[in-house]
Amino acid sequence: MSADRAFVTAMKPTTPPIEVTVPQKAMRLLRAAAKAFAENGVPHDVWMIAAGSASLDARPGMREHMVDERLTEHLDDLRERGLMPQA
Repeated sequence: MSADRAFVTAMKPTTPPIEVTVPQKAMRLLRAAAKAFAENGVPHDVWMIAAGSASLDARPGMREHMVDERLTEHLDDLRERGLMPQA
């Protein structure tokens, strides 16, 4: 791992840890933002929502892409369950 990257392990409740590397500068900024939220008494769940929203806002088109994916998955599920006709 290069000196300009940080190693991060993310945990999801039902899956094994996810290991990723993050640029050091990005990690420093993320930690500073997390600290600012904590110091201002912002609840953890609000911080997570705000961080996710900021991440989507930083990537033009990503929010719409995720909505499209979610809709496609929902329609596929309805088709598989026979609740929506296939074209």
